[in-house]
Amino acid sequence: MSRADVIAQGVSVNDPMNKWPRQKTAGEIPKCGDQFIEWCTDTNPEPGDIWLWRGNTKTKVLNLIIGEAVDPELVCASRLNKIAVQRAFRAVNKRVAKQRLSSIAMPKIGSGAGGID
Repeated sequence: MSRADVIAQGVSVNDPMNKWPRQKTAGEIPKCGDQFIEWCTDTNPEPGDIWLWRGNTKTKVLNLIIGEAVDPELVCASRLNKIAVQRAFRAVNKRVAKQRLSSIAMPKIGSGAGGID
């Protein structure tokens, strides 16, 4: 796990967070995925929104919602939207300033399986 205050990851709406690279996060913080799906059901988020999970551990997980709803019958999530990624990054900037987060561990969001260069 990272020494950063917050670990960021890109997710889709209703993402079960059970595939790599989120698998490591979900394995160490198992309730994050379940609580995320519950939050999605309650709030009906759109791509570009963010959700900060705080568990019993010191580490927080910042979920950037950059994809449409996950279809459980598909092998992979839907293709990402560049506008949603930009909206999510703006929301992250606001959250960092508001909560004075000192460090964020963030992989390349939207690259790889997301298909954004």
